[in-house]
Amino acid sequence: MDNRITQSGEPRFPLKPPPFMMYLILIIRLTSSFFKLFSFKGGVSGEP
Repeated sequence: MDNRITQSGEPRFPLKPPPFMMYLILIIRLTSSFFKLFSFKGGVSGEP
């Protein structure tokens, strides 16, 4: 059965990424967006 699965090319684990990877990507996106927002606000308010 294992050989048949490997020959068909279907992975044993689902195609969906693991939860911690999804959380990591989400956190990175949130932090990057927050940094952009803060830098934008700082630049606008910091202008003389």
